[in-house]
Amino acid sequence: TRIAGSTNDWIFLLDISMKSGVRPSFYDDYNKWTDPSLVPERNVRHAIITVSELQPDTYKSLTGIQDQEKDITAKYKTAVVANRMAYIGNVQINSKLFSDSIFKSYVNRFDTFTEDRRLDVAVDDGEDVVKLESFADRILEFKEKTLYIINVSQDVEFLESTHRYLGVTYPYQTVETEYGIAWANDRGCYLYTGQGVVDLLLNKNGTRRFSLSTWTTFLSSTPSVAYDANNKKLIVFANLSGTGIDVYIYDFVTGSWTQGVDKYNVATSVYTNPVTDWDGDIIVENHVNDEIYKWSNTAASSINFEIKTKDFDGGYPGIQKILYKVFITYQSGNVDTNVMVAY
Repeated sequence: TRIAGSTNDWIFLLDISMKSGVRPSFYDDYNKWTDPSLVPERNVRHAIITVSELQPDTYKSLTGIQDQEKDITAKYKTAVVANRMAYIGNVQINSKLFSDSIFKSYVNRFDTFTEDRRLDVAVDDGEDVVKLESFADRILEFKEKTLYIINVSQDVEFLESTHRYLGVTYPYQTVETEYGIAWANDRGCYLYTGQGVVDLLLNKNGTRRFSLSTWTTFLSSTPSVAYDANNKKLIVFANLSGTGIDVYIYDFVTGSWTQGVDKYNVATSVYTNPVTDWDGDIIVENHVNDEIYKWSNTAASSINFEIKTKDFDGGYPGIQKILYKVFITYQSGNVDTNVMVAY
C-alpha cells in the first residue's frame, strides 16, 4: 500500500496465504479462513483482520526488485540452471525481444526475471542464441556461428573464451555427457571438458580421422546428437526423416568412430530429436505411427559392413615397402561358416 497519488515506496500491508489465512506481519500467526458453511448464501471462505500499524518492509526490501518493474516473467527458447539461478537465452521480456542475449533469474527464484538482469557479454553480434548448456561452473552459449564460454563461478559472470565457427543451427545438436558437453556442426564434432574444447574428428597428432567432405555429406540438413549413457557412446544422427537414418558413433572408452547405415529404417518416417531417458537409453518418437523407439547396440542378425583402418606405414610414410604377408583376425559368436570375410 501507499498514499494515493504519491511516489512513496510500496509498503507491506498483509501476507495472504490461500492455504493458511491472513496475517499483518511475518512474525504473527495467520488468522485462519472460516468454514464456507458459515456463510451458506455466499459459499466462500473469509478472514477478518485489523491492521493497527504498517510494517517497515517495502516491496523492494522483500523482493529485491524495483516496484516500477512492469513484469517479472519472460518467454525464452533455451535455459539452464547454475549457481542457484536460471539462465535463459533468446528472450522476450516486457514485450521486447532480445534474441541474442542471456538473462539470469534472482537467486533461488528460477521463474523471476527483470530487464536489468541481462548479461552484458556477447551481445549485439548479429547472431541469435540457439542453445545454453552448463558444465563445470561454465555456461556454454551456442549461437548460430559462434560458441561463447561464460564463467559463472564468481559473483560476476565474465566471458572466458570465444570460439568462432563452433556454433550450432538447432538446439538438438548439443548434448550433456558425463565427460562434458558434446555437439556437432558442419565443421566437426566437439567436446567441452571444462578445460577446453576438443575436436573429436582429429587424431592426437592433428590429422583428420576422415575427410570434412565425408562429414558434411553425412550430416545432411538437420543433424542431431544423443548420448548413450549406458554404453558411454555419443551418437550423431543425420537428418531424422526419410526411409533410413545414418549415424556416426563415437566411443568415449576407445576413442574410436563407427558408421551405421539405415538405422530406424521405416518407410516415410519423421522422427523427433533423440533424448536420453531416465534409464540412460536413447529414445525417439516416430511421428507417422506415434511409436517410441529405443536405440539398441545389438548388431543385426545378417548384415554387411566394411572396416576401414588408417594407413599403416611403419612410421616411415615416405619409404616404399614390400609386404609379404597380411593377417586378418576376427572373432564371431556364430558358426564360422556364417561369417564371410573378404579383403
